[in-house]
Amino acid sequence: MAFYPGTEVNALANRIPALDLLRGMIIVLMIITSYHGNLKQSFPSLIQTFGCGLSIADLVVPTFFWMIGLSLSLSISSRLAKGATKYQLLKHILLRSAALYAVGIALDASTCLDSPGRFACLSESRLLGIFQRIALSYLFAAPMVLFTDWRGQFSLLMATCLGYQLYLNGLDLPPCDPTYRRTLMTLIPGVSLILAGSLAGFFVRPDRKVQRNRFLTILGSVLVLASVTLNPSLPFFFQQLNVTACLLSAGVATLLYALLSVVPSRHLGNAGCALLIALGENPLLLYVVSAMLYLAGHTIGMQQASGSWISIWHYGWMVGTAGLGHAQLASLLMSLILIAISASIAWWLSRKGIVIKI
Repeated sequence: MAFYPGTEVNALANRIPALDLLRGMIIVLMIITSYHGNLKQSFPSLIQTFGCGLSIADLVVPTFFWMIGLSLSLSISSRLAKGATKYQLLKHILLRSAALYAVGIALDASTCLDSPGRFACLSESRLLGIFQRIALSYLFAAPMVLFTDWRGQFSLLMATCLGYQLYLNGLDLPPCDPTYRRTLMTLIPGVSLILAGSLAGFFVRPDRKVQRNRFLTILGSVLVLASVTLNPSLPFFFQQLNVTACLLSAGVATLLYALLSVVPSRHLGNAGCALLIALGENPLLLYVVSAMLYLAGHTIGMQQASGSWISIWHYGWMVGTAGLGHAQLASLLMSLILIAISASIAWWLSRKGIVIKI
């Protein structure tokens, strides 16, 4: 049984188990909400909302932004304490952003292999995929974290969050427009969420003599309450990532981390927690493997008796639907099977020393 000492940094791995556990949970949800067995037959809560509203899927990427901020705060503090200079860290930030953006471009381009118009698909602009948005938001937010203290970060958080909402208020758009899609401007709330996670990091560091879980619980509750209070006049709009959506996302992420931080050490060694922690230690490899398997499942297929072609992914969903008698459960089952296979492959690759650490 693995041992993880409470909420402190794991001395052997120099990691915080609660953060790895949360990261593992979110990367699993990201795969489930990205790679459906059948998108049209999935549970509504696992599909992103277009227009005003809220689903589980809407909270995944914003929570990931918050976790990046928390990890960034802890990493910068640790590296500076070990003697690294800020300009060395800035170089690392630039390289990391470029590498993450390249991974996003490659993942998006790989989906063109399953498209009838492959070359036209490759020529399309793909600036705002999931990992591209994460990379660009990280590129802008990380130097802010590196060169400012908590007061500066709080000021920048307020400026980006409120400034972006004022920008949205100035747009001549129908309220809750379901046709609205993310633009480059949605990088601003991404920066805000990273800054929010970084500020939480000031209370997570082992050298802080504060009752961190109590404070984070209160903070998360206040953020969630504020978002719910604002919702009637400013509805959740996750395609825009308006201030209400950001408040809710930061609040939920903070509460989840505070909750996972008090999980007893003996439970962290259980199979389920240990698996999620392992996945959280190398989430990018798991996502890339899942993307490749999902693509293969749609590229490889068979001829049916009627002469029509069907992908093995869609065939698996049809078999699951027939067996379970429930199309939505079958769609979720396909996603879970994908995660199980991807996790096994990612674990095997990591044992061979093949990891993706950017």
